[in-house]
Amino acid sequence: MLLAGGAFVIAGIIQMQLDNTLPIPPPKMTAELRVFNTLPCPVNVTLFNGSMDLPENMKSIEIMEMAEFPVKGFHGFIPGNRSTFQLRVMAATADCQLSAEPESSIFRNVTLGEEQIHSLFLSPFQGKLGTKMVLEKKEKPKKGAGFVRFVVPFRLNTTSGGGHCAALDLGVTVAEQSVVAEQGKYEIYVSDDTSVNGYRRVGRERFEVPNGGVYTLILRGNIHADTPWTRHDIVAPSSLSVFWQLPQYFVITLAEVLFSVSGLAFAYSQSPASMKAVLQAGWLMTTAFGNVIVIIISGGQLVKDQATEFFVFAALIAAFAVLFAIMTRFYTYVEQPKPAGSDDAKKDIPITKEEIDEAVDK
Repeated sequence: MLLAGGAFVIAGIIQMQLDNTLPIPPPKMTAELRVFNTLPCPVNVTLFNGSMDLPENMKSIEIMEMAEFPVKGFHGFIPGNRSTFQLRVMAATADCQLSAEPESSIFRNVTLGEEQIHSLFLSPFQGKLGTKMVLEKKEKPKKGAGFVRFVVPFRLNTTSGGGHCAALDLGVTVAEQSVVAEQGKYEIYVSDDTSVNGYRRVGRERFEVPNGGVYTLILRGNIHADTPWTRHDIVAPSSLSVFWQLPQYFVITLAEVLFSVSGLAFAYSQSPASMKAVLQAGWLMTTAFGNVIVIIISGGQLVKDQATEFFVFAALIAAFAVLFAIMTRFYTYVEQPKPAGSDDAKKDIPITKEEIDEAVDK
């Protein structure tokens, strides 16, 4: 029982380490906004909400360099379920022109939803500042895969100027615009009418998709460079190895072997011959009662935190281990009579004349 409790303690500790890698969504009455700059020059970005003063973490200004496609994140209080803000974009250098008109700053309205994550992309569009708002999911993808969003902030070499982006793994298309992709390395292609098959490869290297993360892949205009893209991690990839489950399985297996074998032996040896099957069934029924406890605690969601739930089970096992220890201290074991005809019984029957005389004398 102590080994079983130890297995739950190990599971709880590993769960705590796993929780540290999980993304934290915005709490109530807040929103998160990520601003991606794909303009050909650095800009200053400021967030306003009319005349109302915003918290400092929502109205800071930061210069964004085109070369690295940096991201500015705003995370702060919003009144009500949804609020409309004004985003001001200003050129950070004299030679930077955001529009064909000589404007010192450009304003765009952005609407943020409570407890939501938004990505806003700044890009040139027909001589003007173009903006595109996307709602993000800040959670781990299911089944350990990675979620990738492709952003192409330049005109493609097609008749319409549009098209799509695809990721190929061993020649099989697995992604368009946004996709859930298995862990691995992929070749990136964009639409190109001048190419034989209608696609042109982006860069010479492969794009890596780690498992368990959410990524935004922004392509640069020079698609012939070695790595003409920048990957932004919305949700960090998984970092905890699955092999950390092995110690838990090893310890719980030892506990199961010791507990089941000794329990069944106890139920069989301490029961009368006429009730051996009944008492063994009663022993196995304790498993059903254990499942009822699991249903109450886990199914009823009495404990919200998974790590805490593991520690609760460990504490219950420890408490019952102490109770069993007290019971064994005062338990009187029953010596069962040896059945007639058994080898042990035959050993007690005198078979020689000397043994018979000795038995008679006694």
